[in-house]
Amino acid sequence: ATEEAIPQMEKTWAAYMATYLTPEETVLAAKYAEQYKKYMASGLRPALELARANKKEELARFLPGAHLLFSAAEDANEKLMQLQMDVAKAEYDQAKSDTTVGLAVNIATVLVSITASIFIARLISRLIATRLTYMDSNLNSIAGGKYDNHIEVGDDELQHTLTLVKALQAKLAYAELEKKELADEKKMAQERMANDFENSVKGIVDIVASSATQFSQAAQ
Repeated sequence: ATEEAIPQMEKTWAAYMATYLTPEETVLAAKYAEQYKKYMASGLRPALELARANKKEELARFLPGAHLLFSAAEDANEKLMQLQMDVAKAEYDQAKSDTTVGLAVNIATVLVSITASIFIARLISRLIATRLTYMDSNLNSIAGGKYDNHIEVGDDELQHTLTLVKALQAKLAYAELEKKELADEKKMAQERMANDFENSVKGIVDIVASSATQFSQAAQ
């Protein structure tokens, strides 16, 4: 059974050596490989040959030396395994730390995104409220008969609505100007009629006064 296990052990060891090893792990692996070869060449294989030959006395004398070689290989193997455990623990701790940091970064990113979204939403809401107040102020001015405000249309969501408000103001201003012009023309016409009537009456009065003077002279 031991002889059958040896090829599998060597195959497993070759697969292990084909993996990535740290510099310290490479050194310990080389020491273990050296001790393992010594144990196999000068310890295990000769002991198996003596056992197969049934040389019990020679085997008994040989085993202490073989045990020393085994102990040296075992010690090298334990050091290598301890290093592997230390490396694995360090990698685990690093991975755990990276996971914690990554989680914290993700949470921070989400919180920053939420905060930024809330800030932007409030900013947009404030801007829209300001623009609505501006539009309401212009509408109140128009309703109060003031048509000379300069309306800034802008290029935001209220651009179309403020364009309509500006057009309404221009239309009402034109209608008011037209109304004023009509009123001025009517007043001028009335003044002309009044002047013509006054002149006509004055002419009649002058005629009557002249006739009265002539009649008075004739009477005298």
